Amino acid sequence: MQHYREMILGFIAELTPYDYVGFALVLLLFVILLVLAILLKHKTFLSLLLFLMGFLTLLGGPFGVYKVVHTALYGATVVLEEEQKLFYTPALLIGGVLTYGGKMDASGCRVIAYVHKTDDNPIKNFVHRLKPYKQGETLLEKTFVRGDTLGVRIAIEPYLYEGNHTITLKAECYR
Repeated sequence: MQHYREMILGFIAELTPYDYVGFALVLLLFVILLVLAILLKHKTFLSLLLFLMGFLTLLGGPFGVYKVVHTALYGATVVLEEEQKLFYTPALLIGGVLTYGGKMDASGCRVIAYVHKTDDNPIKNFVHRLKPYKQGETLLEKTFVRGDTLGVRIAIEPYLYEGNHTITLKAECYR
């Protein structure tokens, strides 16, 4: 229980004033939709629709605000440069270039590599995209300013798959 408490407190400490403004706007939109639903109580369908939209806004809005704000403030892109399957060790080496494009300086980034199986069947391809076959990550503890680029290498082991695959790279930077 203590671990979860520390995780939540760490998350709250990382929130920016922009997050709080966004959360307040979501709450304001919820209240406005709720008041409109109450005012239009004689039009049942419209009232229920507004209430449902308000409820969905209250549930999904904070997640959307957090994602949009942190993408704008701490956005980074990672481009795949190389991949190499080792012959004598069951491992896959992935190399890429991280470009930091956030508006605020970041104190570190986490780069995650996902390896997905590929198939000729589009339905199987869709299922493989939902859950990666393997994933690896690296943590870069360095101060990033806008425009910084850095080479990244990730080793995924054990990697025993011999078929076709695709690699997706994702970066999450933080303050």
